[in-house]
Amino acid sequence: MTGYRGYAWGPEMTRNFSQATCFYEEDVTLDIGIKPGSLEAFATYLHSLADAYSHRDCVAATDALGWGWASHTVVFGEDSIWECNYTPVRLSNEDSHGREFGKA
Repeated sequence: MTGYRGYAWGPEMTRNFSQATCFYEEDVTLDIGIKPGSLEAFATYLHSLADAYSHRDCVAATDALGWGWASHTVVFGEDSIWECNYTPVRLSNEDSHGREFGKA
């Protein structure tokens, strides 16, 4: 499978993509070790389908701001984006995935 790898960086205090000043993307061959047609492949498809909704909302919000990329892992603060507020180490029923999948 083909995909891309992206990088963003900027000044020393750059906290997220909105503050990055340099971007780079490259095409790569992805090998995730999942055999086509397997139960794991089906589960990955279902997860990707469900994630598409929260990602769509985050991408739309960051596109409206003119960002180059969208990311669910932005640093929260004054410049946080409600549609993108998901940080895996701080799970919440109120973050983008919690709102998408319902309260735990």
